Amino acid sequence: MLDVIEKYKLSTPFLLLNTGRVLNNINEFKTKAEQNNLVFRPHFKTHRSVDVGKLFLNEGIDKITVSSVRMATYFASFGWKDILIAFPVNFPEMKEINKLASELQLSLLVDNSLSAQYLVNQLSAKVDVYVKINTGYNRAGIHFQDDEELKKTIEILLNNKNIRSVSLLTHNGETYVCDGRNCINSIHKKSVDKIVAVKKMLLNHYGLDFAVSIGDTPGCRVSSYFDGVDEIRPGNFVFYDWMQYRFSICSLKEISLKLIAPVVSVQKNPSRILLYAGAVHLGKDYVEYEGNKEFGAVKLSGTYFPINRLSQEHAIVEVPKEILCVVSPGDRVEIIPAHSCLSADMYKKYYSTDGKVFQAMEKHFGE
Repeated sequence: MLDVIEKYKLSTPFLLLNTGRVLNNINEFKTKAEQNNLVFRPHFKTHRSVDVGKLFLNEGIDKITVSSVRMATYFASFGWKDILIAFPVNFPEMKEINKLASELQLSLLVDNSLSAQYLVNQLSAKVDVYVKINTGYNRAGIHFQDDEELKKTIEILLNNKNIRSVSLLTHNGETYVCDGRNCINSIHKKSVDKIVAVKKMLLNHYGLDFAVSIGDTPGCRVSSYFDGVDEIRPGNFVFYDWMQYRFSICSLKEISLKLIAPVVSVQKNPSRILLYAGAVHLGKDYVEYEGNKEFGAVKLSGTYFPINRLSQEHAIVEVPKEILCVVSPGDRVEIIPAHSCLSADMYKKYYSTDGKVFQAMEKHFGE
């Protein structure tokens, strides 16, 4: 860490990436997908980086998931040719979508028959379409028991010449609020069974075998149940974070992304330290653990202490009094973010432990 700070003259918070751990995480999920005969289409919204993407490509992984048209355009500009935008179609961007579809194998997501109709009316190039199925997260998608809406949506898509294929997709977001592996396994299995039931219903009705795609790091890491599933789309696994650690999904040695931040104040009464690492550096997500909110954790004297409070620029960490003797203003400390996807989204580059700089997509919303 000190070598990186000196080499790049870093004085404010920055992200430190352990490339070896990233590669280990990639290869574990690649192997699991191969062993279960699954297509591995990792979600790149976690890292948003062409350079991290190259680590996947070097391992033979060439199908990816993204969360926006802009992100798809970013990765397409670096040669990626098989991209799923796993977010309901944003119709004001249809010009950009049609352009992308004419240049690569683009997959889009719809979550009801109205969106499906809007899409086929505006397509000018061929795409693959995933239909979002609501298996319990209740954010988006057609309810898995709404056969009428499912058939209506499927028929709109099947009857259009610009639709190459139709697949089924779900995201088991409930696994991120579980308190352990038993809960994750239970939710994962129920979600898989629900979407596979949709697959069987459509097979009986149309005589077509629709592929099934599932996402989420907790379920894909913990479970070995993939009956009827064809594709997985985890994303967070590439970095992991404090949330995944607290829920026993990963170990501390598997977490590959840390925020390095300065200590700005050491306070004796109450016993706590103040860090230059607020919501603009870490994001505002937190872990509910034993009745407390934890916005990440900071390593002090070999032990991780939860971040108790977070404001725009500040992080407050309550510590035992003996810790105050081993930390001083100006020290740099390691922080494991509560949710690495949001923390990574704050930055346009990563500094790696082997001295390299990894470029990432810059944030840009509005004009």
